[in-house]
Amino acid sequence: IPHVVDHGADVRVALAIGDVSGKAAPAALYAALVSGILRSLAPQHLSPAAMLAALNDQLLDRKLDAQYVTMLMVLWDDSNQTLQIANAGSVQPIFVSASPSVANAPAIRTIQAEGFPLGLFPAVTYEEFTLSTQPGDLLVFFSDGIVDAENGDHEMFGNERLNQVLQAQTQYTASSTVDAVLNAVSEFQSGTDHFDDETLIVLRAL
Repeated sequence: IPHVVDHGADVRVALAIGDVSGKAAPAALYAALVSGILRSLAPQHLSPAAMLAALNDQLLDRKLDAQYVTMLMVLWDDSNQTLQIANAGSVQPIFVSASPSVANAPAIRTIQAEGFPLGLFPAVTYEEFTLSTQPGDLLVFFSDGIVDAENGDHEMFGNERLNQVLQAQTQYTASSTVDAVLNAVSEFQSGTDHFDDETLIVLRAL
């Protein structure tokens, strides 16, 4: 769910990437509840950590048995090219630096943000990270369906293959990076059934 705040020349974009527990109608109804609460909280312009805490509190007020949601909350500030990130049990995102490392290849690292899923425990606080970016840097957000995708031999695509694809993408657009990753996953699966959702969002600093 993107939400844009425009204060003159300063533009900030908030992005929520979530995965609700369960399947079918119950999961869809819970996703609608989460989305509605997020939209009601958006005008408060909360930081990512504060937004997750507020969402957690409201979900507990409307608690449904065995229902919860994992979520990454991200806030991009265009004025200083920074990204704030807080995580509630979601897959940890990847940062790909456009600046060559010692091995003359893009430096890739996992952003070690973590926290409890939403809707399970009261009075939870969330850690928040702020990243400064340079032109060409990539921020990659993905569901576990990407790295857990299996081929016919029951091998998983895994983080190493994902990193190899991303290393070759720092000179390309966010859209082409998404295409490269999804094509690599599809080729790896070679027609086998997809057992989980495959969500992928790439931000590229300009």
